[in-house]
Amino acid sequence: MRLSIELTPGILPALDRAAIRRAVKGTLAAEGLRAADPWEVAIRFADADELRRVNRDLRGIDRATDIISFPASEGEGGQYAGFLLGDLLIAPAVVAAHAERYRTTAERETVFVVVHGLLHLLGYDHDTPAERRRMRERQNAIMERLGHGAA
Repeated sequence: MRLSIELTPGILPALDRAAIRRAVKGTLAAEGLRAADPWEVAIRFADADELRRVNRDLRGIDRATDIISFPASEGEGGQYAGFLLGDLLIAPAVVAAHAERYRTTAERETVFVVVHGLLHLLGYDHDTPAERRRMRERQNAIMERLGHGAA
């Protein structure tokens, strides 16, 4: 597995690189993928303003969000993605605000958004009630497996 973690200057996630790597490897393993295979994922931590701009420009939603996923398998040429799963863009400040709102830790909430984003890269979505239920079940199972309890 190849994992690229990029930090925007001045932006620090609640987890260190090793903990992020464990969350990624654990999620892939829970989905039946071997970390020994050449899967590629890029994660970039940025400020809330950047996520707001991206959310507005790509999704038409003018507000900051905690994570935006960019699956390599979607769009033109997606059939050639192979082991390239895609990119995750995460706003630690929004993650921390959500942690406070949901009465959890920023560390746990960071693991949750990494799991959530990876599931999007692997083809899960939550546009319909059935998709939402399926994705929530997988998130809960993976969070349990990673030792963080169900979401």
